[in-house]
Amino acid sequence: MRRADICMATGLLFVGLLVLFVIIPAEADGDTWSGVSPLFFPTLIAAGFSIASAGLLARAILRPGAYDGMEAPLKLQNFGFFLLACGIVLAAVFLIHAVGFVWGGPVLVAALMLFMGERSLLRIVPMSVVPVLVIFFFVTKMLNAPLP
Repeated sequence: MRRADICMATGLLFVGLLVLFVIIPAEADGDTWSGVSPLFFPTLIAAGFSIASAGLLARAILRPGAYDGMEAPLKLQNFGFFLLACGIVLAAVFLIHAVGFVWGGPVLVAALMLFMGERSLLRIVPMSVVPVLVIFFFVTKMLNAPLP
């Protein structure tokens, strides 16, 4: 049984349950937008994430030899890159909260593209602006729902 597999799956399950039972109820109000509660999609995603994490934990416990002979998936450098990506996403969430989706969304997409190695501004600018504007117009004009 690999301790790293069990630790990672347990951590993912903890995060999923924390989001599902603490963060979503604390941050979302119960009003209805276009017939769907704002709790629906975040709860659906967090529940799916938690179920997938529980499956990974069960596999790590019930089939301990499943990854024998494979290179260890978690190294210190990989974990550092993961933490940096989490920091970028967290900073973008705070930016979106402060200045709104239209301005913070492209910053999030562009920062993640730079982090993953894309250096061409001809790719970064359209890929960070166009999807955000499409989502903004779809949600605000077609669904008549507010965005932050």
